[in-house]
Amino acid sequence: MFEDRLFRGFIAGIAGGIIMNIYGVISWLIGFSEVPFWQWASIIILGEPDIQGIGQHVIGLIGHLVFTGILGILFAYFLPAVSSRLYLFKGWLFGVTIWFIIYSVSHLFEVEGTFPIELRTATSNVIGASIWGVVLAAVLAILDKKRKVT
Repeated sequence: MFEDRLFRGFIAGIAGGIIMNIYGVISWLIGFSEVPFWQWASIIILGEPDIQGIGQHVIGLIGHLVFTGILGILFAYFLPAVSSRLYLFKGWLFGVTIWFIIYSVSHLFEVEGTFPIELRTATSNVIGASIWGVVLAAVLAILDKKRKVT
């Protein structure tokens, strides 16, 4: 099952996304973050800055998990090109790079509901992106060790 690099990357990305969203829920519930990543996904998917109701949160969460899986695939193919050493550092760097790109694009295109962003939300989201990147790399390292074919 884990012979395929694309599949391993997708699973590792989703695993990181699950942990990231657990952190995001906690951060959101305690008021540290106003706009966790699943809400960003809801805003992009629905084109609506005012996210309310369980359905809108669920579609954002599913969309975000699929997105983290796709990013996991990119990381799985990127990693062998630069060596598989220092997995966790490369995962962290990949996570914060994606965070910066998402923030930049949102501000560049003035996506309503994602700006202006408060410092505490930006801080919470970069912590979440860091968590995602490290978990992505750790899970991918485990799955790569279990693989039979690259």
